[in-house]
Amino acid sequence: MNAEAIMARLEKKVMAQHLLPLALDIQAGARQNLSGDVLNVQSGTLRNAVQVAITGPLEVQVGLVAVKNPENGASTAVYGPAHEFGTRLQPARPWMRPAVAAVRAKRRV
Repeated sequence: MNAEAIMARLEKKVMAQHLLPLALDIQAGARQNLSGDVLNVQSGTLRNAVQVAITGPLEVQVGLVAVKNPENGASTAVYGPAHEFGTRLQPARPWMRPAVAAVRAKRRV
């Protein structure tokens, strides 16, 4: 077995055993934070737009896929960050940062 094949197998193993489970835990936490009364969930569009993407050999991203809310036409790319960081008119109601912090605390990452 050559070095490239060994590296490919190692990358797959690291992805499957470490990176992907971390990303899925963050996704689950973010979706949980977007449930219930905290954000007055109406359609769940923002919650469902939190996705995991494998973007490279050892790279996974968790974030929003821009989706239009069917009820009011607003894009999750706009109102997701508005909830996370707040605006001049509304306080921050973080949902992603607490999910990352919970996974870090749980797994000591």
